[in-house]
Amino acid sequence: MLIGASLLSMPLFGASKVLQSLYMAGIDYWHIDVMDGNFVPNLALNANWVQSIKEEYPSVPMDIHFMTTEKALQNVANSFVATSPLWISFHNESISMVDSWIQSCKKNGIQPGLAISPETSIDTLQPFLSSLSFVLLMSVEPGFGGQHFRKETYSKIEALQDIRTREGCSFRIQVDGGIQLEEAKQLQKLNVDMIVIGSYLVHHPNPSEVLQSLSELS
Repeated sequence: MLIGASLLSMPLFGASKVLQSLYMAGIDYWHIDVMDGNFVPNLALNANWVQSIKEEYPSVPMDIHFMTTEKALQNVANSFVATSPLWISFHNESISMVDSWIQSCKKNGIQPGLAISPETSIDTLQPFLSSLSFVLLMSVEPGFGGQHFRKETYSKIEALQDIRTREGCSFRIQVDGGIQLEEAKQLQKLNVDMIVIGSYLVHHPNPSEVLQSLSELS
């Protein structure tokens, strides 16, 4: 199970220290939330900031999660593609030309994912699952850090696992939102492939202790 650090909750003036601590502890990837103030009522983060992190830590893969309208995605996608992320996901609820965006990612050597909010049925993903590299299940409402994990996410994971096995798909399952150690244990038991941890990790006085505890789950 790959462990990604969500940088949304990272303290502004302590960012360098947190990034270095996570890097030295062996974080698997950086998770970057991009918000436009429309799809979610918040703003975050820009491509220049992402590029700076990429240059400082070139060995750590980037995972870009667009919580935006399709118009905003059209306006900024190229600037994030230029940072050469390994993964990009966008929300099924806000994008009409899903197939086009998936193919655009693949053309640029990026693994495409679709994200869904807690209230969205996984049935909406069905037409695209064979083309996706991963599915991002939000276990909180998108837009803000520090929320509690929603337990109904577990049943969605099990349903996706069933679809993946039954239809022979190869997409990974990623879960993001409100994950602490107990939730991570359960997600490991459910064979989730990737998790994203934000506030619990970046605000911890010793992030390496958290990562060590998580690594001992496998």
